[in-house]
Amino acid sequence: MRQPNTTEIARALGLSRATVSNVINGKGRVSKGTRDRVEAALKEAGYVRDLGAVALKTGKSRLVGVIVTDIANPFYAAVVSSIESHLSEAGFTTVLGQTKDDLDRQMQLLKECVGTGIAGLIVNPCAGTTLDDLKIAAIRDVPVVLFVRDLAGSGLELVAIDDKHGSEMLGVHMVAQGYRNFAVLGGFPSTTTFQGRSAGVIETLRTAGLPAPRVCPGPITEEFGYAETLRLYPRFPELDAIAAHNDFVALGALRALRELGVSVGSDVGIGGFDNLNFSQLCDPPLTTVNVCLSSIGAEAGRRLLARIRKPDTPCGVIRMQPELIVRASTRRGK
Repeated sequence: MRQPNTTEIARALGLSRATVSNVINGKGRVSKGTRDRVEAALKEAGYVRDLGAVALKTGKSRLVGVIVTDIANPFYAAVVSSIESHLSEAGFTTVLGQTKDDLDRQMQLLKECVGTGIAGLIVNPCAGTTLDDLKIAAIRDVPVVLFVRDLAGSGLELVAIDDKHGSEMLGVHMVAQGYRNFAVLGGFPSTTTFQGRSAGVIETLRTAGLPAPRVCPGPITEEFGYAETLRLYPRFPELDAIAAHNDFVALGALRALRELGVSVGSDVGIGGFDNLNFSQLCDPPLTTVNVCLSSIGAEAGRRLLARIRKPDTPCGVIRMQPELIVRASTRRGK
């Protein structure tokens, strides 16, 4: 069944096509009575505005692509929700895709977004992403804002967390509690999040004159935290502190230690990162580094809108300051 066009709807209502277009576009001076008649007719006809045709005609799209590594991760869900709310207020619609940290999948999403004439992109890049991977957007003059993960030397707009400072706060607290032999669990070495979070712990221990931590990169999942802790602790029973890349890895480590009969807090301290909702429900509750996820999303949205409206706006870097949330998983005393 063919959708009627605006000319046909206008003719049926005895109005000009310009009046119907003004109602659809929210422009011009149209009386409330006329607007109500047009909107009722559009609804009855099942009229849907052809955004592709509008973009082709005006050279302007109202779609923004947001690409994340894992939609199921509540960290990204909270950030994306904030991005969507901010862009929606400005009249833009968000299109969401996930990569699962797969470079081929990321490239396919980038091609599809750019190919539709999208207005801009907000990207949490995969591990291993290079600036060349984003050339497809630069060639089409599509503005890009990165969030959470940076690309070395990219010069692109970035909204991230001060990962190093966050892990330094965690390390200083755990050292003050009497923990001495650390492991750093999870994260991909090619990412700036891993580099910042591991560096913060390493430098804190060096300053305190303590042994360097055992650095164990890997997936940022509960499953990895669980399996790696089961592998690590029996081999290194002197281990008494785990700085996890995020709360999921920390949760896995906590579960493994409980299975091994190790008291979390008293024998081994565990700290996470992100302060996800479940962290306070763990047994014992998890010490973690808190970041304001809604602020990351809102700022990423603001930055992209600024670049859409003024493409020559200088790129900047914003690093959100975290705070340490101390709970029972790192309370031992000296």
